[in-house]
Amino acid sequence: MDPRLVERGKMLVVGMIYYGENKGTEIAGLWQRFNPKSAAIRSAASEEGAYGVCFNDVRTEDPNFCYLACREVTDLDDIPMDMVAKTLPKNTYAVFTHRGPLSEIGSTYQQIYGTWLPASGYALAGPYDFEAYGPDFDPTDQAKCVLEIWVPVKP
Repeated sequence: MDPRLVERGKMLVVGMIYYGENKGTEIAGLWQRFNPKSAAIRSAASEEGAYGVCFNDVRTEDPNFCYLACREVTDLDDIPMDMVAKTLPKNTYAVFTHRGPLSEIGSTYQQIYGTWLPASGYALAGPYDFEAYGPDFDPTDQAKCVLEIWVPVKP
């Protein structure tokens, strides 16, 4: 599992948030609520693509995490009432590709954080990461499902 390293400037995102342990289908339910409402985001940076930002401070014992189903925007001037905005800072990211069913994404995260990161010579540069859902993401065909996981890192 060799990532590519990418420098990315700050990123503005707007979306709907979930906070909890995600023991069931809460994240899938969030996406089901967000997708029909995403057209209300007037300043979306592009017509396609979405992000799932995972906020989790690994330094705590809290089993809960915050997940934001969102789209990138060009400004924060017109945020729909039932959505929130976040700014992700400029960072260097290790970008990993997950191929296959979403039910197996936990295994990809385990490889990233349990195997790659400890041996990489890098440390986390923030208490978040994000999933990028581009044109190759097809949740209806789990065998062909492709997404990227962007992890902020520093030497």
